Amino acid sequence: MDKEVENQKLKKALDRFKECNQKDTSYLSFLSSLTKTVDANVFYLKTVCNNDPDVYYDRYFRTKKPVKAHTVVYVDFTVGYPKELRYGHWAYVYRVLNGKALVIPLVSIKNYRRGLREQELEVVLVNKGFLTPSIMRLDEMKWIDIQRIDMEKDIPENIQTPVEVIKEKVKEFLKL
Repeated sequence: MDKEVENQKLKKALDRFKECNQKDTSYLSFLSSLTKTVDANVFYLKTVCNNDPDVYYDRYFRTKKPVKAHTVVYVDFTVGYPKELRYGHWAYVYRVLNGKALVIPLVSIKNYRRGLREQELEVVLVNKGFLTPSIMRLDEMKWIDIQRIDMEKDIPENIQTPVEVIKEKVKEFLKL
């Protein structure tokens, strides 16, 4: 495919994206998200795999600070489909395995006027010495590559909600 055809397809895709007419959709956010994904793959291939694509699935990226279960991290979920959380959110780390983390996104309770749904659990974080309630969105639980975690963000000191309560709610939600 020649460059002109590729550019026309990209322009058409961006125009369709702009038609969404949502407050958080823009060319800049879309391209930024796409660029981060490309950069992460290039970094992984060059640095972790030493430019050897044959070992792409056999190697694992390690963060400077270890990612541990029952902690909170800041995750870039990038641009998603409708009804999916997108961009950056705090997330609870449920499990870590082979360079991936099972995370459950957290959303703030600001102006929260409805009751909790079946797929939600209210948790309390300790953030800069203050108790901060948040809602854990179990329906958005997903395995992510740990490269999606922003290690530069100041993370909350800890999660006040007991791990047993969270595990029980996850078990109940997944009907295990």
